[in-house]
Amino acid sequence: PWDFSMTKEQLDARENKYFSEYLKEIEKKFDTAELSYFELNLETWRQLWRVLEMADIVLIIVDIRFPALLFPPSLYDFVTKSMDKILF
Repeated sequence: PWDFSMTKEQLDARENKYFSEYLKEIEKKFDTAELSYFELNLETWRQLWRVLEMADIVLIIVDIRFPALLFPPSLYDFVTKSMDKILF
C-alpha cells in the first residue's frame, strides 16, 4: 500500500522491492519457462495494483465451464484480506 505522502521514487523503490521478493518466491516454486511473460512483468503488476487501489468494486469474470480452474484464489485473498475490499 502507498499513501499520498510518498514520493514517486519511494513508491517505485517499494514496488521494485516487493516485486523482487515475489520473483524470488515464484522462482523457487516454478521453472521460469513455465511462467507467462505477464507474471514476470512489473508493469503488468503495477497496472493491476493501481486498478485495485482505485476501484470500489472488483468484478472477476471467468469461463463458467472451468470457474475453479480460472478463478485466482490468491487474488481473492489479496483483495479481501490485504486491501479490505469486497470482491464480486
